[in-house]
Amino acid sequence: MKMKTTLALFAAMAAVMAVPLSADAKEFTDVASDHWYYDYVSEISDKGIMTGKDAAGTVFAPAENIPRAQFATVLYRMAGSPEVKYSSVFKDVPDGQWYTKPIMWVYQAKVANGYTDGSGNFGTNDQITREQIAKMMYSYQKYMGYDVSGTTELDTFPDGGSVSSFATEYVKWAVAEGVISGKENAATGQKYLDPQASANRAEIATIISRTLVPFEGDYVIDAAEAKSKIGEEDVIFVDGRGVEKSAETIKGAVISDWKDWSVNLNPDNSSTGVPGWWQMQSVEKMNETFSNLGLSKDKEIILLGETVNGWGDDARLMWQLRVAGYENVKIVDGGYSALIAAGAPTQKGTSTLAKVDAEVTSKNLKHVVTTDILKANYDSYKIVDVRADEEYNGECLYNEKAGGHLPGAVHLRYTDLFYADGTLRPVNELTKWFESAGLDKEDEIVSYCTAGIRSSYMQVVMEMCGFENSINYDESFWGWTENEGLLEK
Repeated sequence: MKMKTTLALFAAMAAVMAVPLSADAKEFTDVASDHWYYDYVSEISDKGIMTGKDAAGTVFAPAENIPRAQFATVLYRMAGSPEVKYSSVFKDVPDGQWYTKPIMWVYQAKVANGYTDGSGNFGTNDQITREQIAKMMYSYQKYMGYDVSGTTELDTFPDGGSVSSFATEYVKWAVAEGVISGKENAATGQKYLDPQASANRAEIATIISRTLVPFEGDYVIDAAEAKSKIGEEDVIFVDGRGVEKSAETIKGAVISDWKDWSVNLNPDNSSTGVPGWWQMQSVEKMNETFSNLGLSKDKEIILLGETVNGWGDDARLMWQLRVAGYENVKIVDGGYSALIAAGAPTQKGTSTLAKVDAEVTSKNLKHVVTTDILKANYDSYKIVDVRADEEYNGECLYNEKAGGHLPGAVHLRYTDLFYADGTLRPVNELTKWFESAGLDKEDEIVSYCTAGIRSSYMQVVMEMCGFENSINYDESFWGWTENEGLLEK
């Protein structure tokens, strides 16, 4: 019964996770595609940084000015909505409001302060000015570890001298970095800073979009570049979403998921549910699997999965390939959905490649830990639980033998690695998140989830952020509870 239930769970998960995000940018009824701000609004809304104003989420209200509380919320979402403790530092920021956590975060991160007029207020409902935006954006970038040394003179603007003294440094930076470009006077063609003017939602979306940077790392490729490689002779695409071999996929892709690469998995799936079946295969079995799939070490292998709609199966495949000695491997930022949104060509069903000699002769165990080693050296590691809140707090969602989390585990949700569109947050923001959780780049960090899938994504992202000693525990919570490891709730 347990075996059948586990199979049913995975079948259901595969069906849900294989559904791609919409390939179209979110459509707002009041943001036409020919508006100058359309691309900016689309990007910011797709990433979940700004949303619609109405209950249905179809009205963006681009001309509506934005109060300080809303701008604090935008920055808070950019930062990944981190946990924050309430303190009654501002008279106009009571606990329990929609803006409470965002304002607490910008204050505690020294991104924004309250008024200095003695009122004790943050100015929650006051319209934010353009020079206040420059100050908060500068402070946000500085907090996240970006270079904020850029500067320029403001004398090219007729009103450059009207910038408040507190904001001059920040406005100079914003202009130098292209964050603020000025407002053009239609009659004269001149651009004005208009520093004390309020800013509307379209302008805010534009400013935020200009500051966003993509994730950069050795094992990630963006969707546009990946699309350009489709059809190249020395590139192999592997679709690891867990879909049927007959499903629609990227043109030329081989469909094969992590279960195909796991131990004790017979052709009829009869071993699924047996303790340990989800762990990676032996050297000999991996060599057979990769040889039959045509995965040559001489070619670049690009892996596809789903991020926010899945478990990041592509990273599990990449982790296992690297263990087997493959290094020219990458995952697509945003996964299969991002490639579809980029207009990648598709086909029905898997491709079949010619069999090769995969030359898998050993395992590189640098980023691997077993239950026995983890138990024997537990205090030497920082433990990171990447599962959902319910799992961390003790609910058994996937036939776990017990609920809870490993003793002392830091909780960093896998889903918080990504924007709403499934693309990775920038390296600086993720590094700040890891460090804020008490992790150091010199630590040996063991990430786990249910079966070492989501945690493999966390492992490689940490590695690319400079946490070189990051490790994936592929036995993960299933293996830990099968071996009756200690738990906390």
